[in-house]
Amino acid sequence: MLTEDALGRSAGLAALALAAAEQAVRNGQFNLAKVLRATAHAHRALAHGLARERLGVLEPASLIEHALDSTRSLLAETMPVSTQPGAAASAAAILDKALVSLQDQPDVSERDVAQFLWGCHLCGYLAEGRRPDSCPVCGALAPDFEMFAPFYAQTSERLGRMSPHEILDTLFSSPAALEAEIRAATPAMLAARPAEGEWSLSELVAHIIETDLLFAARVHAVLAQNDAPVDGQVMPWLLHVGKGYESLDAAALIDRFRNSRSASLALIQDLAPRDWARRANMRGSVATLLDFGTWIANHDTGHLQQVRRMVRQLRV
Repeated sequence: MLTEDALGRSAGLAALALAAAEQAVRNGQFNLAKVLRATAHAHRALAHGLARERLGVLEPASLIEHALDSTRSLLAETMPVSTQPGAAASAAAILDKALVSLQDQPDVSERDVAQFLWGCHLCGYLAEGRRPDSCPVCGALAPDFEMFAPFYAQTSERLGRMSPHEILDTLFSSPAALEAEIRAATPAMLAARPAEGEWSLSELVAHIIETDLLFAARVHAVLAQNDAPVDGQVMPWLLHVGKGYESLDAAALIDRFRNSRSASLALIQDLAPRDWARRANMRGSVATLLDFGTWIANHDTGHLQQVRRMVRQLRV
């Protein structure tokens, strides 16, 4: 049976093993550091699995409340200077704003919490908006900040990892799922914005289409050349701007997505297992076709949920 203690122990052991690996490197014990890093990986994966089980009985908002309570408890304790209470305070402030934002909307609004968050690797301080030049808590410089944005792809977190079979099933089903939701949408429904600064239904579908085209372009490049250079600085949420999608009716949007998705699937549906390991070089970081497939499948799933919510709201 899953317990809070088991989850906490796994997460704690992962952090301890990484700290011990740092010490081992300083001691010249490089193979010991290797073992400790692998141990940290194992415990981190175990903790992630335990957390997935726990999500079966908890809503995301409940997890935010739990994280906020835990962070506040940490702030109330007498902590060593090395634990940097300022970092915990920054996390508490962002969690608090996120919780308030979720009270009257399905997702955290970027009006409440910035589109980009930056986390200091050394102390855990969280910043909103632009990457800080230095950490106000521990003094770490800009390269020691990691970005957290409303998307993920080739990250070390490996969130939402899918098998090739799961990726293909998701990509095959998405056009029909989109059609079921928007085929009866009127031009007024397509153009309506849920709130100032948020996408209309038309813009959301346009974003899904343009991201699918980006996925196909990246796959094509990697299949043509392993370790192909790929521009990792493309901002998918801007690709649809100025391309006339707002003039299309629901049927035309559905056709656009079916056509783009057919082209994407033609590239990947017959790949051998080894092909999914082919890589792209994205300005120094590496992403495999499995990374790209996981990214686009999760992208479909998440945005189709947004489409469903918007359509329900527009029909009220």
